[in-house]
Amino acid sequence: MATPKKKATPKKSPRSLSKMDPTHFDINERFKLVRLTSNLTQKGFAEKTGLGLPYIKAIEQYKFTPTVAAIKMLHKAFDTPYHWIFEGGRDIAK
Repeated sequence: MATPKKKATPKKSPRSLSKMDPTHFDINERFKLVRLTSNLTQKGFAEKTGLGLPYIKAIEQYKFTPTVAAIKMLHKAFDTPYHWIFEGGRDIAK
């Protein structure tokens, strides 16, 4: 008699940014939003920030939360305000 297979537990999938109010983005989504509003691929974003491509993919797939070092690199590359990276808000304003 065959044993029944266990169902795979679904991973948390990234939400569609276009359907959301930007005031509710979490830090992973804010990283992706900076990339998308800059019209960059993940590879281009990795090159501009100095972060590795696998690390960018992992952030966007919720495998990692960005480190303080990654946040500093994002800030330096795009002049993105720290308060917006950490807390969000409607606009990426200085």
